Amino acid sequence: MRFIITISALLFSLFTIGQSDISNLFYLEGELYGGLPIQISVHTGAEISGYTKYGSNGELEYTIEGELTNAGYMLYEFDGDHILSGTIELSIDNKTGVWNSIDFNQNIPISFVKKPDHSTFDYSSHQSYFAVSYPVIDHIFDRMMGKKISVILREIAENYGIKEITNGPNTPNNRFIHRTIAINKVALNSDKIISGYLTFFDNQSVDVITLTYTYDKNKKEMLGLSKIFKKNFNYSFFLKQYINQKKEKMIPMLSSLELTWLKASPFHHYVLTESGLKFFSEYNAIFGRKSFTIPYHEVASSIGQKSITNYIKKRK
Repeated sequence: MRFIITISALLFSLFTIGQSDISNLFYLEGELYGGLPIQISVHTGAEISGYTKYGSNGELEYTIEGELTNAGYMLYEFDGDHILSGTIELSIDNKTGVWNSIDFNQNIPISFVKKPDHSTFDYSSHQSYFAVSYPVIDHIFDRMMGKKISVILREIAENYGIKEITNGPNTPNNRFIHRTIAINKVALNSDKIISGYLTFFDNQSVDVITLTYTYDKNKKEMLGLSKIFKKNFNYSFFLKQYINQKKEKMIPMLSSLELTWLKASPFHHYVLTESGLKFFSEYNAIFGRKSFTIPYHEVASSIGQKSITNYIKKRK
């Protein structure tokens, strides 16, 4: 990534994200015949480009260059040395796909995972590319998530922009050297509540950013812990004690390095699930993510948020 504009100009561009409709990005999840997971993200602007990732954690990544055909899209995969490794044929409606090996002796169908409707949110220029996908509930949720996402994108752009301007020339070598992709996981989607998290993976850093959300569809608002629990319940003290107890139980199964990381992890991310409130750590490139769930029956009497209490009662 090489910036040829100043940070102020870049930030001005990022402030406009979400203020205009961007519909030239699609993100697909599925698996090749035989069970190998695949993620496909394609930007269909003046150029068709993006990435593919294979494996449950996206262990193998390839850059995409593509073209529009009569049947849909032809996507060409390139490895880190820009050597063609395979092609993917996608239908125009993105519902069917076939992966072809480089010698075209293998043609493997791709089955896509059916997901709830998602909104796409991206920023692209000849210096960098950002892409996220998140569930669509209504325009208010969309706008709230857009604001939260734009803050993260501005932070990433500012950090890397300052480094590039300070340390490197102003001519970009490759528009797609810097990519930030957010993977969305919906933990709960009931008639009144949706809860989940976005994990931002940046290929220029080992740092991973997590953004959680719990949204009340009736009140049209994000729910923080202060809104989930009753006002007279000291949830901060309760959670501190609970988290420490859970950490103690994890200790016998951890290495010394993992233990050092675990002790410093605050476990401040949370989502609602079918069985309870799930708290988890930041994502670590070496150790992954640790989590635990507080069953609803342990805190049901202390929850004051009506949509959540109604959800718990329906489950009984």
